Parts: sequence; C-alpha cells; structure tokens
Amino acid sequence: MRSMVQYVARKNSVTQVVARQLIDDYLQMVEAGALLGERVPLGRIGRLLYGVRPPQKARVGRNPASGEEITIPARPATAVPRMRFSSYIKQRTAALPLEDEPQR
Repeated sequence: MRSMVQYVARKNSVTQVVARQLIDDYLQMVEAGALLGERVPLGRIGRLLYGVRPPQKARVGRNPASGEEITIPARPATAVPRMRFSSYIKQRTAALPLEDEPQR
C-alpha cells in the first residue's frame, strides 16, 4: 500500500496524506458497492461482483485417516465475491513471459 500511496502522491503532486485518503475513499466505495450487490467497475482491470454459492445438502463422508463415516452438515446458500477480468488485462497477462516453475 505504501508504494501505491507514494506513486499516487508523486503522479498528482499531492502529499502522501492526501493520496492515502483518496485511495482509502476509493477502496471504501468499492467495498460498499460490492456489499450492496452492485457490479463495481474497476477501470481497465475488470469488475467486482458477487455470485451465489448454492446450498449443499447434509451428506455422509469418510474420515480419510481412519475410514470412519462422518456426517457433513448442510450449508445454506451464501454470497461470494467474484472478480471478472477485462479482455484487456487477459491479453496483457497472456503476453507475459512464463518462468520454468510457476510459484504458488
């Protein structure tokens, strides 16, 4: 976050305090929009939205270590955040050189 604040401050000829406040306000707006269930555009990056994970019924499973049967409880439907990246970002990312072993 510090490097982002420094970049915005230098680029817009403002103090780091002002830049930090602008970034904080923007992030608050993005968070509020997402929590209200709106699609929040993020410029050329993409958009933030939310989806619904369907409910799951209770089911019987097995403990992999002991083989004992266990009951896995039901879960209600839940809202989950989703990020849709723009074709611009997808194309730019596809053009990046890959390392031998991707880091995870």
